[in-house]
Amino acid sequence: MLTLTEIKKHTDFELGGGTSLPGGITTESVINHAGRAFYNIHPWNFRYRPPVALDLIADQAYIELPVDFGEKVGYQMTQGLNFGITFTTPQDVANHRATTVTVSQNYYWATISFPSQIASTEAPPPPRIEIWPTPAASKLGIFTLWYRSRWVDLESQVGDGAEDVANLPDYAEAAFLQFVRAFTAGWGERLTQPQGGVEGILGLVMNGFIWQAAITTDGLVQSDYGVQLGGAIQGSYPFSTWRSASASPIADPT
Repeated sequence: MLTLTEIKKHTDFELGGGTSLPGGITTESVINHAGRAFYNIHPWNFRYRPPVALDLIADQAYIELPVDFGEKVGYQMTQGLNFGITFTTPQDVANHRATTVTVSQNYYWATISFPSQIASTEAPPPPRIEIWPTPAASKLGIFTLWYRSRWVDLESQVGDGAEDVANLPDYAEAAFLQFVRAFTAGWGERLTQPQGGVEGILGLVMNGFIWQAAITTDGLVQSDYGVQLGGAIQGSYPFSTWRSASASPIADPT
């Protein structure tokens, strides 16, 4: 496993060759920027997280997402025979919220939003799922979500002996270290930068054997996803819609 201390040793080695970071930029900042780029530049299988059960809270028009949420990849109502949900656009959810039509409390429309930053000195809250209708009663663990995680920043732990560890499988560590060293060298102050800065160095990294081996190994984690979904047989419903025989989205108009 890669600890923050070990990763810093790679940045220190890179900075030992006549390169230095501009004033005020820390090696931790460079490492975390490299980590975010590494996570986002490829749809890694290792970013898939186990399913989590989320709650519907009475009179709360949204569902809180995990703090490391990156992208939604799958979802289901835990009691699928009685509840349903459709992911749609923010405008569609707004239109639904403005309607006076009576609807079933067992079926929901949803969209992901990013809450506003509360204060300029604080990080913004994690994304959340806006829903309609607003639940009249709490339903704990009713919504199951599969997702890919985002990069979680590594920070130095002072005094408690603990140390942050990069959330990476062993087959991705070497490629990640190349990203860290590319960001370190590319952002560093040099007399000459023949590689063209971060982008130029990353171009070399991503055309190299270590990067290609990492994405190949990651792809072999699950090489078969079964029968393709969303084809002609399922054409009567949008791919993002799940329904059941007992979960009607609109209540009987009578």
